[in-house]
Amino acid sequence: MIGLSLIFAHAPVPFRRLGILYAAFGVACGAGLKWFMRELSLKRTPLLTVLAVLIVFTGGGHLGWVSYQNLKSVRTEMRQQYSEQLAMLNFVEGAADEETKKEFDKLRREFDPAFGDYLEFRVSPLGSWKAPWPLLLWLGELTIASAIAVWILTREPPLQDRIVNEQINQNEKVDP
Repeated sequence: MIGLSLIFAHAPVPFRRLGILYAAFGVACGAGLKWFMRELSLKRTPLLTVLAVLIVFTGGGHLGWVSYQNLKSVRTEMRQQYSEQLAMLNFVEGAADEETKKEFDKLRREFDPAFGDYLEFRVSPLGSWKAPWPLLLWLGELTIASAIAVWILTREPPLQDRIVNEQINQNEKVDP
């Protein structure tokens, strides 16, 4: 699932819209786990459900981290382009008032974002949300992705699949 999270992290920008990317990740994980479950002839168990949630949260966390690293590398390139302006900011910062210091901090966070800054950047189209709301929204996206994966994993197969499975089970009983 790490490979899947890497693919999703490098998806085109319109696809990475808030919520859509993680929902699609949940669908892909659920479908992959369902296929894996059928290939190994595993029965649905609570352990498999917990495993699905763990995989989606781990893969989704990795997806968020890789996306953050992508943003950070772009911002590092920007920082190198504007190194003289940043040096001036450092020089002037000591003599600045509180409001100006807040502006300096905002610029510094833009050029060298932390993971929390990345989460704020993700929700910025929705307005100015400060901690802990961006983190809670991201955890909500992971929870919804997990719910989608579990739903796909636990839903009943179509009637045709059930009939085929019954025929296979009958053939196994006849052939000792």
